[in-house]
Amino acid sequence: MAHATAAITNETPMTTDRVIFMERYQTTTHAYRHAAVRMSIFRSKTGAIGAGFYLLTFLCACLYPLFDRKTFSGLVPVLLAWPWIDYFPSSLLLLAVFLNVVIIYFMLASLSLLMAVLWALGKKNPPG
Repeated sequence: MAHATAAITNETPMTTDRVIFMERYQTTTHAYRHAAVRMSIFRSKTGAIGAGFYLLTFLCACLYPLFDRKTFSGLVPVLLAWPWIDYFPSSLLLLAVFLNVVIIYFMLASLSLLMAVLWALGKKNPPG
């Protein structure tokens, strides 16, 4: 116990065991930070709101042709599935919509995380 207290107060040089522990601690802390960033992307409220808004818009666009029988009333859902509608057959329209939802979610989540990091850096280093 006295040896550990001496190492903490810097009375004696650090032992090899303590150096190895500190290296492992820094490695696990680094891995924990990366895991926290990944989980913050998967739990993004901004991404969920944006993806939900896209899905709601697509649902309304799909329901609109049921009420209006004009020629191009079904065009909006097809345009909301762009650009994937050119690559998949029309029977896979929902797959194209799902891909767009995933892209929208991760783009908004990444932008939200980036803004949070920039905001934290701005608080750490105020101008002036």
